[in-house]
Amino acid sequence: MNVEEEYLSLQEQCRKKILKSVYIMTGVLFGMEILIYVLMKAFHTGMVENDLNYILFYILTPSLINVGCVLAARFAVLGECTVQRKSQALILCILCICLVTATFHGLFLMTSCTFVIPIIVSIMFDSRRLTGGTTALSVLFMLIGACTASLFDNTWSLKYRILSGLVGAVLIVMTSTVCMSLLYLNEEKNAIIRKSCRMNEEMQHALKRDAMTGLYNHTEFYKRLDQHYRECHVQSGQLTVAVLDVDFFKRVNDAYGHECGDAVLIRLADVLMEYCQEYGEVFRYGGEEFAVISRRLSERQMAERMDRVRKVVNELKFDFMPEGQLSFSCGIYEYQGDKMLAQEIFSRADRALYRAKEQGRNKCVCHSDL
Repeated sequence: MNVEEEYLSLQEQCRKKILKSVYIMTGVLFGMEILIYVLMKAFHTGMVENDLNYILFYILTPSLINVGCVLAARFAVLGECTVQRKSQALILCILCICLVTATFHGLFLMTSCTFVIPIIVSIMFDSRRLTGGTTALSVLFMLIGACTASLFDNTWSLKYRILSGLVGAVLIVMTSTVCMSLLYLNEEKNAIIRKSCRMNEEMQHALKRDAMTGLYNHTEFYKRLDQHYRECHVQSGQLTVAVLDVDFFKRVNDAYGHECGDAVLIRLADVLMEYCQEYGEVFRYGGEEFAVISRRLSERQMAERMDRVRKVVNELKFDFMPEGQLSFSCGIYEYQGDKMLAQEIFSRADRALYRAKEQGRNKCVCHSDL
């Protein structure tokens, strides 16, 4: 999982946690509405003239609307929507709950302050566009709340509601300004982090690869060989190593120069990748020596594969040596589960390689045939 995927996964976890918080918030609001009703009845405030109407309009109706908003948000957040749509649905759900609170409860100045909550929540998704849209909707919903609240509470004058709305709007804009500044700072910080991560990934890639051929290098060979060796002790499976060396490579360098020698190695690396990548991992062990590690091929299967590669290499033509034939010798060893160091696996394949050279070069020899 790369950095971007981890970041998206973190945002997904954040959305789910916020959704759980909305569940709790909805439950708390329902509990508070019941508590307010009980207290008003206990203290005989005279505000509850008809129990049925109060329960219907001030407890059940807002609670059902809140539950509907939460279910809609849950469907979006846990569904197959895009990341942007999930965040928008969650913010809209919180806005609707704030609108319900401002509509059905008195003290509009206090309830209008709840509209800053969606703005604060929106900055968690690192989108100035989302925060800007949330700010506009917060102001709109608050103004709608100022109008709809008069349907259920006529104890406050129009002048008071206008004043409360202006104070709420100022509070929303101030909160939005601070959040936008935080988002800008966060974007700059994220840009620096992403650049650093890319540089680190490039550095890690460079440490694993041979700069000239693009194959895994000597260090990565032993790292992966040791890893496969350990895995063989945990779960059964094949582990076969092939080591090959270009025949008379020094003559190529001496006769045609090192640039031509490099061209030969690069072309050989391309052939190895073409014919062996599907079955294992290809390495430039060092100089003109290469290696292949496979968990899929037996010793005999690897010998057949490398012999096929050898014949392809024999047919390669280079402009700088029109009459020369390129060849390599190869040694192959299949680990049999014996207790040994990972280094010994390579050593046995290397011994088979030297036997191939002793037998005239341009051939593949299995360790089991020694």
